[in-house]
Amino acid sequence: MMHKIYGYIRAIHAQCKDREKDLLIQTRAIRSYSRKLLVQSDAKILASATKYILPRLEIAKIYSDVGIPRAGENIRKLPAGQKLLMKIGAGDHLVIGHFARVFAKPGDFVRNMRIWQTQEITVHLAQKNLRMNMNSAAGQLILKFLQEQDEGAVLARRESYRAKRGRAVYSKRACLTE
Repeated sequence: MMHKIYGYIRAIHAQCKDREKDLLIQTRAIRSYSRKLLVQSDAKILASATKYILPRLEIAKIYSDVGIPRAGENIRKLPAGQKLLMKIGAGDHLVIGHFARVFAKPGDFVRNMRIWQTQEITVHLAQKNLRMNMNSAAGQLILKFLQEQDEGAVLARRESYRAKRGRAVYSKRACLTE
């Protein structure tokens, strides 16, 4: 049984030169991280050869959405993102090149991670200063933190809306009483 490693890159720079540099950096990060996963997988298979058979990993494809100006768009609404999500399945790994390019808001990340966890997809971040398996304890801690940040932002927006609405109602009443 072979599980696959998929990569996802998103470059949204307006300048072509910056876009190419960003693509190259993310591609290298994904390939490097994927090779590390293959080595770890092979080591686990060798170590457990007498006990049980683990599925092997293979690098499948790196998908990229390049130059799409919709910076706030969810991965599920982008062309390459949709193709990736149709291919990836249970037991596969998704390596993301840069967290901020793929997820517009912490809430997008939290919602997608919950979906991928129920589908048994392992998500990894291959960003320069943030390389980790998001299904690890450290990854789950970051996920919980982002979930709380997102819930706090939702509550803050709701309170702001209520405050604006209250001021509008108060100003209408003030106009009516004059």
